[in-house]
Amino acid sequence: MTRERRRANRWRGILATGLLALRPVGGAPIDVDQGSFTITVGGVRTGRETFVIRRSGAGTDAGYLASGTALYPDRRLAPALTTDATGVPTTFVMEVRSGTQRTARVSAQMVRGLFSVRVQTATGESMRELLLRPRTVLLDDDLFALYYFVGLDRRSGAISVVDPRRGIQTAGALADIGPDSVTIGGRVSGTEHLRLVLPGADHRELWCDSAGRVLRVDIPDRQLTALRDDVPR
Repeated sequence: MTRERRRANRWRGILATGLLALRPVGGAPIDVDQGSFTITVGGVRTGRETFVIRRSGAGTDAGYLASGTALYPDRRLAPALTTDATGVPTTFVMEVRSGTQRTARVSAQMVRGLFSVRVQTATGESMRELLLRPRTVLLDDDLFALYYFVGLDRRSGAISVVDPRRGIQTAGALADIGPDSVTIGGRVSGTEHLRLVLPGADHRELWCDSAGRVLRVDIPDRQLTALRDDVPR
């Protein structure tokens, strides 16, 4: 068997196992959040994301499944992420399409203590293995429901961010700014304001309600705001 075929078979096995892991275990899953974000850049609407986040199990045996769709004028993303009880990613699968053409496929899974990431595009394929530290979250530039996992642990301190599509892992810091509010459809909701600081001038502002559901995400460097379309019930 050639080296390339062995590598392909290995990744088919990882992806198949990851898809099985996307099925919640430990009893009937509970929806902890669902809804949609409207995404604007410089005040101009550029996209919309719909999502659902489910939890199964309890205590340290709990796990989460986040899935949804993000629509932009030139692309459509369909992600599915599973995490452990603390929000550390265990599997991730995402397809990116432009019209009917698939432009990228990302698959990742925890394998022997390493987060193995495979990215396939029209120009080729890349693979990386990342060592995930405690308090690691998975984020993507085009997805905002995933910030739910940033807010699972609101303590100020170090946090690691992995971006599988870009194949990078970044050390950052989370700060609890304090009580604040967000207005959605004319309704004012009490929130907790968190700030995720990444290297350079990059930082993310997010506002979570008392149940940990993200109502708004701002990325000032990109003049981007992702705001919930409706107040969660």
